[in-house]
Amino acid sequence: MEREPEGEVDESPAAPNPGFLSRLMFWWMNPLLYKGFSKPVLEQSDLYKLQEKNKAKIIEETFEKYWNEELHESLILNKNPSMIRPTWRFLRKNFIVSGLYSVIGAVLGIVNALMIGYVVEELQKKSSGIESVKLPYFVLALCIGNYIVAISYHRFQHHGMVMGMRLRIALTCLVYKKVRNCCACNRNCTVRTIFILVSYMNSYSHYNS
Repeated sequence: MEREPEGEVDESPAAPNPGFLSRLMFWWMNPLLYKGFSKPVLEQSDLYKLQEKNKAKIIEETFEKYWNEELHESLILNKNPSMIRPTWRFLRKNFIVSGLYSVIGAVLGIVNALMIGYVVEELQKKSSGIESVKLPYFVLALCIGNYIVAISYHRFQHHGMVMGMRLRIALTCLVYKKVRNCCACNRNCTVRTIFILVSYMNSYSHYNS
């Protein structure tokens, strides 16, 4: 009796579990960046394993659950289903966190503008021969504020990329499942019908990029 070939073993290292500062500063990426710098070509085994929550199967099942709930509610209320509600339920944590980072960056941007005004005012006093005691503190506050704005901006961009990636995977899986079900239930399903359904996914991919 011949032995069945075993599945391909994933030799990728487990994804790190960084702390707050490491996650905030993206320090957990440093070993991978150094490995990419020291090796001419990265292999699959050099990359971290995909987190369970970001796997296509988990994303599809989670989003489909919210979508089925929306379909059920729309039938009870006798109204058209909306994609907004399941999308919010699916990505609300990312929406809230990215919104907080956006607000922090916007508020500190205004504060930094005020700090620049104070620094200019203190420099004018200093040029007039008046000793400025507050100038070093204003400069320090301005540097810290700009640093926090940069971190907030990058975290906002990161969460936006993650949301786009997860939503794109979820919609792609649903579209392909719809195409498969339509072709399985309807033998008269034409190539044109399949092309129209798949083009929805391609259109979303274009706008998402």
